[in-house]
Amino acid sequence: MKIYHIDPIGDPRWLALVEAHPEATSFHHPGWMRALRETYGYGAIALTTAAPGEALHDGLALGLVRSALTGRRLVSVPFADHCAPLAQGEESLAALVRAAQELAREKRCRFVEFRPVSPWSAECAASVGVGPSFRATLHQLDLAPAEEALLKACHESSIRRNIRKAEREKLRYDSGNSEKLLDDFFSLMVMTRRKHRLPPQPRAWFKNLLDELPGIAKIHAAYHGDVPAAAIFTCAFGRRYIYKYGASDPAYMNLGGTPLLFWRAIQEAKAAGLAWFDMGRTDIGHEGLATFKERWGAKPAPLEYYRAPAPALADIGRDGGFVKLAGPVFARLPDSMLIAAGKFFYRHMG
Repeated sequence: MKIYHIDPIGDPRWLALVEAHPEATSFHHPGWMRALRETYGYGAIALTTAAPGEALHDGLALGLVRSALTGRRLVSVPFADHCAPLAQGEESLAALVRAAQELAREKRCRFVEFRPVSPWSAECAASVGVGPSFRATLHQLDLAPAEEALLKACHESSIRRNIRKAEREKLRYDSGNSEKLLDDFFSLMVMTRRKHRLPPQPRAWFKNLLDELPGIAKIHAAYHGDVPAAAIFTCAFGRRYIYKYGASDPAYMNLGGTPLLFWRAIQEAKAAGLAWFDMGRTDIGHEGLATFKERWGAKPAPLEYYRAPAPALADIGRDGGFVKLAGPVFARLPDSMLIAAGKFFYRHMG
C-alpha cells in the first residue's frame, strides 16, 4: 500500500477529512497543529494512502519535535491527550503506522509515539512493531441522557451542592476568547501550576489555540465580583467536547466555581448535540483528580500510548525525575521567572 506525505496545515483535504471522520477531535484539527508550530516551532506532517488530487479517506497526523534537551521525535500529536489514527480498517492502520516508523528513521528521530483514544490489542501492537510507552486513564461522560439525568447522576455533596452554592454566592459566569478572559485564565494558571510545583504553559500557547481554533477553543471563567475565582479551557469539535486545562484561586475554592464551570460546559455540550464530554487524561497516582471526574458520572477507561522502537517498560506517569527535583525551585520562583521557565521548558516536552 503506497503512502503519501502531505502538509495537514496547508492541504485543504486534511481539514475535509477531519470534519467528516467520526473519530476526529480538536487534536486532529489543522488549527491545533498551527498553534504548535507558532508556539513551539514544531513541524507538522500527515500520512495518507490517498494519492495527490484524491479526497482523503484516511490519515495519520504527526508533530515533529526537535529538542537539544530531549531529542528529536515524531508524536501523534504533541500535547494531545489522544489523537487516534484516522484509519480505514486494520490494513490502513498498519500501513500508516509502519510508514510513520520509516519516516522517523529518515528524520533520525529517537522514536515515534502514537496516542490512540482506545488501547490497541497486544496482537495489533506487536504486528506493527510498537509497544506501550505510557499508561493512564481517560474519563468520558456519555451525553446521551437528558440534562436532568446527567445532573442527577452527579455526586450530591461534592458536585450538585457546590453548583447550588456557586449560584447562591452569585458567582458571575463568562466564556469566550477575549484578551480579558485569557489574562484572567493565565493568572489562575500561574497560581495553580505553582501549587503543583510546575511552571505554566506559555501564555502564547493558549492565545494561539484561541486564535487558530475559533469557535472550538474557549475559556470559561467564574468571578467573585470582579475577581477571577476559577477558569477552564475547553475545545469542542466533532463528537467530543474536551476539557483540557483548569485553574483556580485557592482563596475562593469553597465557593463552587469549578463545579459551576464544568456544569455550564456540560450543558453547552449537551445542547450542541455532542456525544461525549471528554474530561481528559488522568495520570496514574492522581487519585483526587480521578475521583473528581468520576463524581460527575464520567467513566474511566484505559489510555495507552505506543512507541517504535518499543520501550522495555511503559511509564505510568509523566512526572519524571527532573520535574520532581526542580519542583521545590519552581514553587519559590517569582511569577516572572516561573513564566519564563514555562516558555523555555515546554518546547522540549511535546
